[in-house]
Amino acid sequence: EVMKELPPRIDELIHIAPTDEQFQINRSQKMIIQSIINKSYISEMDLLRLQKALLLCRMAADSTFLVDKQPPGYSTKLEYLAELLEELNAEDGRKIVLFSEWTTMLGLIEPILQKLKMDYVRLDGSVPQKKRAQLVHTFQNDPNCKLFITTNAGSTGLNLQTANTVINVDLPWNPAVLEQRIARAHRMGQKNSVQVYILVTENTIEEGMLGTLAAKKEVF
Repeated sequence: EVMKELPPRIDELIHIAPTDEQFQINRSQKMIIQSIINKSYISEMDLLRLQKALLLCRMAADSTFLVDKQPPGYSTKLEYLAELLEELNAEDGRKIVLFSEWTTMLGLIEPILQKLKMDYVRLDGSVPQKKRAQLVHTFQNDPNCKLFITTNAGSTGLNLQTANTVINVDLPWNPAVLEQRIARAHRMGQKNSVQVYILVTENTIEEGMLGTLAAKKEVF
């Protein structure tokens, strides 16, 4: 019944080719993953190495800077994001919620917003609970504040239905988290259709995660 009352939601999957540097990190970590899962017995240390390799693969799909902290960092995703945000910023009435798994990635996105002169608020795990309501209030009520950038800390409990656009810079492991992110905007009280962008780096772990997410979603 609720779904019938909600406005349309348009999901757009954006496939982005990686830089050579991103691809090399992904390939080297995948070799570690393969060597571990080919073992007949996986120790606790192997599991830790496996988790780290998977994490580095996911980080590299965003930017090499997340992995090695070496500037300038290589990221075709950030290049695409700069173009997308410039387009959206030029449109009247756009209110955007942008999610990333990592605070470091939000830090890399902020210079793009400053260059585009976009007013925004940022929420991550370091923001005290009592300050979060003020950030939401600013985004909801200030017409100049076009963007709410957040980690998964903002994927539950926030009412952001003035937003009509959701950008997922990266994929969470859990499909429920992806839906929670989108539900911040696509919820009761939303009067506009909601455009959802999901950015995926080709030839990296993210492409594999798409299939896993779809399968998990069906199970879920």
